[in-house]
Amino acid sequence: SDCVATQFVDENYWPEMQVLCAVLQGEKKNTSSTAGMQQSLQTSPLMPKRIATTVSERMRTVSEAIKARDFYTFAQIAMSESDDLQAICATTQPQIQYATEDSYAMIRLVKTYNAKKGHPTLAYTFDAGANCFLFVLEKDLPEAVAMLMQHFPTPSERFYFHDAMLLQKIQEATVPHEYENIIDYPKKPFVMLLQSPVGSGVR
Repeated sequence: SDCVATQFVDENYWPEMQVLCAVLQGEKKNTSSTAGMQQSLQTSPLMPKRIATTVSERMRTVSEAIKARDFYTFAQIAMSESDDLQAICATTQPQIQYATEDSYAMIRLVKTYNAKKGHPTLAYTFDAGANCFLFVLEKDLPEAVAMLMQHFPTPSERFYFHDAMLLQKIQEATVPHEYENIIDYPKKPFVMLLQSPVGSGVR
């Protein structure tokens, strides 16, 4: 059946919310998104509960979080949804693997950073692929990107930012010592790092 979306706040409602996309090294996926979804619907034991209750409950919660501009709740729901996707892929027969070692390193990095901050500051999510999408408030973005660069050092010419002022702030930012080397993983660059506001997106 068709999927229908209804807008409940306008595209300018939460201008502080920013989206980053860390493009990671990866190979062409073996299973397309559409084929993978059908496979999971038929074989993953996690799908019935998700369809029956989880999705509707989380949709209500995240809608209220967006209306309240409640980043903490929004972040927790976004990451829970992403983790569920990974779990569903792992329990599908035959198993589907979209995430890479770099993807899992990004998950560990964000979780560790948030734990050290004492609250969600970054939120990760993945679609059916290896690349990591990150939600962050504008005020937290410079430090968050500096922290990412400490672990995935990437030349600035691979940054593609919609907001030139934000890019300048990032170039001037430093990462506090307590957020250095917070995961054990080989340092490697992103293919690129993209930034966009939420809403109507980049034009």
